[in-house]
Amino acid sequence: MLFRSARVAKGVPRMTAEATTPFPDASSGSARTAALASRLDRVPLLAVTLLAFALDAWRLHEGDLGNTYYAAAVRSMTLSARNFFFGAFDPGGMITVDKPPVFLWVGALSARLFGYSSWSLLLPSAIAGAATVALLWILVRRRFGPFAATIAGVTLALTPITVAVDRLNLPEPFFILALVGAAGAVLRGLEEPRGLRWMALAGVLVGVAFNTKMLAAWIPGPAL
Repeated sequence: MLFRSARVAKGVPRMTAEATTPFPDASSGSARTAALASRLDRVPLLAVTLLAFALDAWRLHEGDLGNTYYAAAVRSMTLSARNFFFGAFDPGGMITVDKPPVFLWVGALSARLFGYSSWSLLLPSAIAGAATVALLWILVRRRFGPFAATIAGVTLALTPITVAVDRLNLPEPFFILALVGAAGAVLRGLEEPRGLRWMALAGVLVGVAFNTKMLAAWIPGPAL
């Protein structure tokens, strides 16, 4: 009986390595397709962000100092740490400006890094404007898809008053960026079961907006 079993075992064909090789996993192909689609989705984001930055930063170095009132404050704030945190208008640090100093801090840091010039004063506003367009695209895409996000981003990037404000050293570019970020944080907080951290982030961003343009930050309060 044992010999017969051995003969039967010998008669069974052995499984070769080729026969045991599994078929290609279909999930890996779908994962690559999803990754490619995700990369293609970023093309409109990059396009609208570059469009906004190009419009906001075009020939900034050939312009003047923008708002001379805030330009003078930035120059004074670069002289000392006291003037920087105080938001001093004069070099002696006796008079403050009429707005909280958050956006002036950005301008003063840019002036310290790149030197005091029209380019260093106006570039932060252009960057903030382009960042707002990018953030708006991300928020809209999350709920309505890339096509609607691209329309929203292009609309904001091409709005004349947006371009005009983003080319000046004013508080509005940073103020709007903070409020758009606060709106996005609120939406994320409503989507997640434990969204307390996103709500806290929204509160922080509203606080940043308040310290940029004071009570104007409370205008979207009922919507938030």
